[in-house]
Amino acid sequence: MNISKNLGFVLFIVVLMEFLFSLAPGVMWGDSAKLVIMSDSLVFRFNGGAHPLLNFIGFIANQVLPFGDTAYRQNLVSAFFGALDALMLFYLFKRLVFSDAAAFVISAAFALSHIHWHLSVITESYTLTLFILLALMHCFLGWQETGARKWLYGCSFILGLGLCNFLLFIPFGLFFIILMAYGRRKELCNCRVLPIAAALFLAGYALVLVPFIASIPEMGFRPALRELLDLRYSGHLFFMKPFEAVKGMAMYFCFLAYQFPSPIFVLGFIGAIRLFRRNRQFFILTMLIFWMTVLFTSTYMEQRKYYIMLPSFLMFAVWSGYGAERLMLSALRHDLKAAVLILCIALPLGVYHIVPRALASRGVEVFKARTVPYRDNTLYFLQPFKNKDDGAIRFAKEVFSRLKPGSVVIADFTPLSVLDYYQMEHADYAEEGLHLINPSEMKPDELVKFIDENYAKGVYLADVIDKAYSISEIEKHYEIRKLSSPPVYEVVRK
Repeated sequence: MNISKNLGFVLFIVVLMEFLFSLAPGVMWGDSAKLVIMSDSLVFRFNGGAHPLLNFIGFIANQVLPFGDTAYRQNLVSAFFGALDALMLFYLFKRLVFSDAAAFVISAAFALSHIHWHLSVITESYTLTLFILLALMHCFLGWQETGARKWLYGCSFILGLGLCNFLLFIPFGLFFIILMAYGRRKELCNCRVLPIAAALFLAGYALVLVPFIASIPEMGFRPALRELLDLRYSGHLFFMKPFEAVKGMAMYFCFLAYQFPSPIFVLGFIGAIRLFRRNRQFFILTMLIFWMTVLFTSTYMEQRKYYIMLPSFLMFAVWSGYGAERLMLSALRHDLKAAVLILCIALPLGVYHIVPRALASRGVEVFKARTVPYRDNTLYFLQPFKNKDDGAIRFAKEVFSRLKPGSVVIADFTPLSVLDYYQMEHADYAEEGLHLINPSEMKPDELVKFIDENYAKGVYLADVIDKAYSISEIEKHYEIRKLSSPPVYEVVRK
């Protein structure tokens, strides 16, 4: 095999093998567990946070893959698309006439950057999101270069698919449409072209559009639209304090440096200038996506904002590709150029092994995240590899082994998702299983009444967060006893 002609394939295999080696062995906490549960059945949801396209692909993976439990198969889906991201970025660089060495190294360095690696080894929607975004960027460049309608049609269909997976494709899509129309408005608005493009967009969006339309007679248009745009929880996810937003933007650039703790951090800024001089439209597109993501995440909830930063990190990687090209064209000696490229991959690998352990040993908390059993938050959020992260499944096993069938477990979303998954995966546990209840579905007095009505079955709490579990109200009537470690709390009458 001529390696120089098959660098993309080599890159894909190398990155995929690294992801498989560092893949999470099972279910993870919170949203990851929720997505695993949803992949178990082919139900077409149109809620903006349900990621219908990922669920559809995940369901197919469950039917096709002959090994592993449901969670492991869904983790594999993330790994596969994470490796495809590297391949798509490599060929994006290739069509921009970058050197093979620069294209390979920057693509590999992005694939193994902290957040992308982290999200490639657990069940999440973001590696699929980047694959779609990169496909749109390929179509954009094809449209720029040739003006061929196939690129416009491809962009329309792919944009529809993107909206089936991630709501940020609403602003992203507007950026693509406006810039593709620039200078070619007549062709874009052609009476033959526009209906075909619109039809292809609707075809791509069908996974969401069809169930949305079907729900309107029962729900009504406005409630269905709120569900479609995921507006029910927006108040819980965003804050609008100006100081916090500015602080969030400042923290963003610290986190950007952690994604690329190597020469790439400098090459990105150099490359942005080079891209501005070479291709203004493409520069504007990458800048719009970058700053849209930065502004969006600066006001987003702490636990999730870092994942949503990923599209902006991709844009920075694109700029760094241009910077790497400038490096390869410079008068530096070949051995120095090679050393810089090697450092682009070697330095992050060292940082991700050393820095999290050093911070954890000193008790430094970088992220404001809740404490869950068997998880060190500093190591979890700063180390991208997850091959030893089995805390969620250990917690579920211990809960089910300690509590008798028919017991009631009151658990908020994060532990509830894990317990739900375990009960789904081990249906033979008992005919009755455990009754899992989310306290957010009840008011404090209703929760106390529910406990009273089900007390004879045995009632337990998965945590004692006052706001989530109405602990102060429960303690007026009951005593809460820590039953075990990891903590499960028994509710006992006074």
